[in-house]
Amino acid sequence: MRIEIIKTDLLDFNDKIFVTRQNLDSGPLEDIFKNQPQLHPITVRAAKDGKYQIIAGWRRALALRTLSKTVVVNIVEVNDQEGHLLATSENLDRDNLNGYEVFSQVQKLIKSGYSRKDLEKQFRWGHSHVGGIASLDKFPSVVDALKDGRINSISTAYEIAGALSSNELGDNPKVVESLADKLSNGVVTVKGLSNFVSSQKKHPIPEKTLRKVEVRWVRPFNTENKSKTELLRIKKELQDAMNLIRRALAEGKFKTR
Repeated sequence: MRIEIIKTDLLDFNDKIFVTRQNLDSGPLEDIFKNQPQLHPITVRAAKDGKYQIIAGWRRALALRTLSKTVVVNIVEVNDQEGHLLATSENLDRDNLNGYEVFSQVQKLIKSGYSRKDLEKQFRWGHSHVGGIASLDKFPSVVDALKDGRINSISTAYEIAGALSSNELGDNPKVVESLADKLSNGVVTVKGLSNFVSSQKKHPIPEKTLRKVEVRWVRPFNTENKSKTELLRIKKELQDAMNLIRRALAEGKFKTR
């Protein structure tokens, strides 16, 4: 690791392997650098073509690109795995990443070979926090809502995923959409997630129960000592009720077991 001043055009702005942010808007930093010098080095590593890959400090680099012919860099010797960890660490320390950015970086780090225990130690995160973030990989609808801002925090995202999982609903886009809307409007709290998700479950109506209803209530009316008109009326009402239940089952409004 060494601090140097290099020409700005030696930074490789096309290689975005270590980008951690969705938004690389450098406008606010450009305004700052017009009035004061660069205080924090940009972390880079040497590339084979004589240029430098940007590991951390992308917005600073972009802001200085048009304002200065030189930049202060911190040159490190790291592999891709270590580079992703360094990029994530520096961005978490300097300015909080949003929920989707945290999820994306954790997934990259896990896929590159870091264990959950490694991440707990590196970022001083609790076991449940790391496990919750990792679990989102199985809930793309939750991740999509996190990405577009309908869910505003990583912890809320994995609480939703946990509620879906515990209620055996899996990745359910309709429930996620409803939850995101109700959370943003304050109709549902994070603590009330599990109860709300439970209320969205399809209520089981066993097929055996349907058959028992038909045998017990529909068929006997053919022989009971009632007037024919009354028998036909009651039988029709019960048959209509059975047809409604079966139609609801066919349309997925209920499930059988």
